[in-house]
Amino acid sequence: MSDPEFLFALELSDEASFDRMLTDIADAVFLHLGLTRPAVDALVADVRAALGGAADAGRRPCTVRFAVRAAEIEIVVAHDGAAEWRTRRPLP
Repeated sequence: MSDPEFLFALELSDEASFDRMLTDIADAVFLHLGLTRPAVDALVADVRAALGGAADAGRRPCTVRFAVRAAEIEIVVAHDGAAEWRTRRPLP
């Protein structure tokens, strides 16, 4: 069986709403992929830091992209006026 692959992206208009949704996404997706609770919590903290209030400050569009391929997850945060932020983590 091949490794699962997927991609989904969110465009944020209200970062406060996304903050609540991020925890749900982390639990539903990251834990399902086999990441540990400490790894999930660290990723959530990193994404929150990368967002840095961008949507609330009016730097739109602000997107968060999650991609899984080749046994790793990549998360990208992009918004106007800032360099793209990326991180990758191997999957167990």
